[in-house]
Amino acid sequence: MAMEAKHYELKILDPDELRPCGDCQACCTAMAVREIEKNNYQRCEHQCSEGCGIYQDRPASCRAFNCGYEAGWIRDRPDKTGVIVDYNAILNCIFLWEGRIGASNYKKVNRLINRLKKLHSTASIHIVTKKNAPSRSICGTEEYKQCETAAEMFYDQMFVNLAS
Repeated sequence: MAMEAKHYELKILDPDELRPCGDCQACCTAMAVREIEKNNYQRCEHQCSEGCGIYQDRPASCRAFNCGYEAGWIRDRPDKTGVIVDYNAILNCIFLWEGRIGASNYKKVNRLINRLKKLHSTASIHIVTKKNAPSRSICGTEEYKQCETAAEMFYDQMFVNLAS
């Protein structure tokens, strides 16, 4: 009995359709914000117990971030899974940011990666790890074998690195 292939599409949602972050503030630490010279994996100076202290006036980098949990692409919050899922439509790349060292090696996260590959088979998947751990790419098709190069170009344009 042949199985029928299913095709899924990721879409950018209207802000009113997004799920609330709740207590999760994983992106506030893991992701760089060039406008305020915040590096990856550095606590944001605007983080507070309620979330973002400047949420209404947050920088463009923060506004451009597409959280997979908020959008409903993944079931569990990043602070629970240990990874943050971010889809970049320009690069057609799904970024998984490790919120905890080694989280991309967890069985649950590997199941998530396999599910994302099926959901969006043409996108590259790039795993971003903390500075001392290597980053690795999982590419969905041959056309996206340059995922690491595309990600590096994206980082050069979007993120600052204050550490030398």
